[in-house]
Amino acid sequence: MNAILPLYDCKLTLFRHTKPINVVKVSPDGRKLLSGADDGMLIIWNLEDGSEEQTISVAFNRPVTSAVWISNPQGTPNQAFAFGTADGNLFVYAYHTNYYDFAFSAVAHNGVIKDIAFDAHHKRLATTGNGCMKLWEIDEKCFPVDDEVELPAPDSHHGNAGTLQLALELNTDS
Repeated sequence: MNAILPLYDCKLTLFRHTKPINVVKVSPDGRKLLSGADDGMLIIWNLEDGSEEQTISVAFNRPVTSAVWISNPQGTPNQAFAFGTADGNLFVYAYHTNYYDFAFSAVAHNGVIKDIAFDAHHKRLATTGNGCMKLWEIDEKCFPVDDEVELPAPDSHHGNAGTLQLALELNTDS
């Protein structure tokens, strides 16, 4: 069988991190890139010219381990992003005129945040770490967590260890 492999050209080589890179995420519109590394830096790159648009240092929180782009309710890309660190902190930054500004942070897990996903339809973030998953509902106040429900994890090949935690926002303003 003759398989034809696609050819790829390297368009950019980006240098700035001083330690191993753990996460890279291309923005929904393909114009920006988030990179997070063991050096505790999250860098926002411009993929049109390879320039470094902004650097966020969270070295005191240890390595950046996960990241995700967040679209606003109108579907505008690149409006915000979230990232997690090795000490379990979750950070959210939102776009303002020419830069991304800190919007919210929380201690999300007791240890490394291994992954983050964004559900645009339901406006939720999901985070994983320390053997559990948490679901964060996003609102205009940057998704505070008011309640947690802990459920026993089903038996698996890992045994009975661990629990599944689901964090839901309760609207107390009404």
